Amino acid sequence: MQKSEGKSTTIVEEPNIEKKERECECYCGEKEISAEELKEMVIAMRKATFDDAGENFYKWNKDNLFTAGHEQFTDKSYSKFAEVLNKTFTKYDITSCIRKIHFLAQCYHETGAFMRSVEGSSKDKFWYDPYRGRGFIHLTLSGNYKKFKDDSGYDVITNPKIVSTDIEAAAKSSGWYWKYNDMGNINPFADQDSIFDTSRLVNKPNATKSSSINGYNQRVNAVNALKTVFKYPQSCCNLGKKDEAKEKTPCPSGLKECICLDAFTIEDGFIKHSRVTKNHVIVIEQTNFKDSKSSIQKIILHRTAGGTTQACINAFKSGRKNKKEGIDHYGTHFIVGKDGVITQTANLSKVTWHCAGWNSKSVGIEVVGFAIDKNGKPTLGLKGQNPVVGWEDLTDEQAKSVACLVKALLNYYSLDKSKIDCHEHLAPKEKGEGQIVFNAIKDYL
Repeated sequence: MQKSEGKSTTIVEEPNIEKKERECECYCGEKEISAEELKEMVIAMRKATFDDAGENFYKWNKDNLFTAGHEQFTDKSYSKFAEVLNKTFTKYDITSCIRKIHFLAQCYHETGAFMRSVEGSSKDKFWYDPYRGRGFIHLTLSGNYKKFKDDSGYDVITNPKIVSTDIEAAAKSSGWYWKYNDMGNINPFADQDSIFDTSRLVNKPNATKSSSINGYNQRVNAVNALKTVFKYPQSCCNLGKKDEAKEKTPCPSGLKECICLDAFTIEDGFIKHSRVTKNHVIVIEQTNFKDSKSSIQKIILHRTAGGTTQACINAFKSGRKNKKEGIDHYGTHFIVGKDGVITQTANLSKVTWHCAGWNSKSVGIEVVGFAIDKNGKPTLGLKGQNPVVGWEDLTDEQAKSVACLVKALLNYYSLDKSKIDCHEHLAPKEKGEGQIVFNAIKDYL
């Protein structure tokens, strides 16, 4: 206190009032959407979207849920609807306002304004039956049904109608597709508030313009209606705040500065990092990726048939004779030696031939090591040689380096661990080639 002239000093203590931050009232984080709030959202979207006659969907459907279609949920109350959505948000990282807005808007359009849980009518015949579109984001085709079965445990292969009659399965299948579809996690595009990209990845992944996407204007109107209900962005707690520093996952190699801990830089297509050595083998570069980042859908694990990194590089350079007596050059973007040294051999903007059917959509990693015969001796399994019965184990240093590299690439391409694959799972190759690599690194990922 400032001393007044002619008066003694008075000491005034501030009352000990505990300061509390305003609790977050938006739908970020763990805050769940209630049944009444969900009803408000559905009504808002129906009033903002219109049928071919120009009537908004609220006029015909009011606040009713899933009353159309020849396959229907047994429980279609708003309370159950909210319950399964909140579980799905948590399980599949749909944990911010903007992610929930985009997810709900896409589900809304895919289900015909939350009225249908199945594609078409009972009289329609589709070439992909019985695996027609079902759920909130229509799960379609046998391959996706199989992958969802493996993820969820629901036997939707034997009984695909589970997805259109069990509302929890419908929600989970949609969350699974949102995060794990073959084109990659949709959450990052929602984070960018890109209606075009979230719509494209749900409806037509290869679309280059909005006019190619079914019901694009309805999807836009649904997103905007939800932003009004969510009071986004003005009331969103996540906006305008700096992200808290996240504790780094320790490097499996025990290094303080590792490629798996921090975002690396790219210079002329090559990683600039102390953990990566450049040895450019230009001859293996075939063409450009359509997009150097978004084109990549998988990280594919391979095993060399040689004992050193240099032997692998020599094989890349020499190539193989083709039927026309010419030379074809195969190779991967990276090689990891038994000593754990990571070598980059190709520009990350360039396609290399390493896995038939996936060359233009993946990056490959060769892991140095021999195929072995029944006696544990190196073999190529060629004519006159013993057949391949297994593969040499990775060294400890090698396994840790491969894990570091895979983690770094997944982060760079915004992919999750489900996008790691093995050569022999995607194209004809010796059994166990990539699997022994994955088994060696999985505990480090």
